[in-house]
Order: sequence, then C-alpha cells, then structure tokens
Amino acid sequence: MPCEFFKVPGLGSGVICSRGQRTIKCRWCARPRAYTCDQKIQGKKRPCNAPICMEHAMEVGPDEHRCPEHAPEHPPAPQGPCQVWTAKVNVYNGDDQLIVTRYLINDPLGVLFAPSKGILDRALAARKRGELEGEWPVFKEAYLREMRQFYKTNRKAFQTVLRRSEVTLLCFCPDPAFCHRTLLAGIMQKLGAEVRGEREPAQQGLF
Repeated sequence: MPCEFFKVPGLGSGVICSRGQRTIKCRWCARPRAYTCDQKIQGKKRPCNAPICMEHAMEVGPDEHRCPEHAPEHPPAPQGPCQVWTAKVNVYNGDDQLIVTRYLINDPLGVLFAPSKGILDRALAARKRGELEGEWPVFKEAYLREMRQFYKTNRKAFQTVLRRSEVTLLCFCPDPAFCHRTLLAGIMQKLGAEVRGEREPAQQGLF
C-alpha cells in the first residue's frame, strides 16, 4: 500500500496511505492526465471527457478545458489585462483561485508555479527557526531563477493564466511579504497582467 508524506506549513505533517491507482495518460501523448475535456457533445448527456495533459489542454474558462479535437482555432481573448490578486489558502474560495502550492493541495496548473522542494524546504526550516526574513533574499533569487528557466521551457503555462480575466494566486504562507505568491504576481505583471494586491478579509469571504 503506497503512502505519501505531506506537510502543511505552520500546521504540521501527516501520511496518507492508499492502495494506489492506475495512472491515466493523455490521449494524445504519454504524459499523465491533468484534465478531461469539458466539450459538450450533441445528443449525449456527458461531455467528451477525453484525458488531456497540460501540454494538450486548452483552458477556455475557469476550470474549463478542451482537448485538441475540440479546442477552438483561436483561444478566447481576454477583454483586458488579467487582474491578478493574491490570498492565503482557506480564506478565499472564489472561482478565479489558482492554488500555487507544492504540498497537500496539488493543482495541475498551479503546482507548476510552486517553488522546488529544495528551496521551499529550506525556507520553511528558516521560518520555523524564526529566521525567514534573513533567508528571504536567498529564496527570492532562487525562485525567480526557477521561474525564468520555466518560462523558457513552458510559456504556455504562463499564457494559460494570463488569458484569464482574473486570477487569485493562493498559498499557505501567512505573510504575503514573504511568500512566492507575491513574487509570482510580480512576474505576471511584467508579462502584461495588472496586479491588484492581497485580497482584504471582506474580499475573502470572512465576514
């Protein structure tokens, strides 16, 4: 029975065990499935549901994807620059959320923008010691370097986010000043997005 160890920053850790399941692959390649096609089929109750990977999926709306067979020739153009917000996980549940964490919650698109395990674990250890502020410049440079390299190899992931009219980047970190979600918002701004900042409690549905 395979088991997976996970950590939630500031909350603790645990182990999830299961009997495992067969990996479903993209119908157009050998990559693991990230989404299924949501195209409605005339005369049928269910949508296409073809398994598609990140590379072959086209996002045409919030949590709505098309396979190569049903993708429009030209993706829908946004009505203006993408509006980028940031927020803490579990305090914002809007339809525009994109969870960019590596541990516990693994969004197929969002996890691509999470820091690598190496630099993340180092930052979490520093925060536990109360030394995150001193470690921050090292983490910041390392994360931006990772994102520059990622942009060179997978611009489509960035374009998928930027095609949205609005997106809220979510992470577990309590302080946005020392969180990669803020750095990622800055990257999106350089690519043409408009950064709106951290969502206030009222915007996060707390009251």
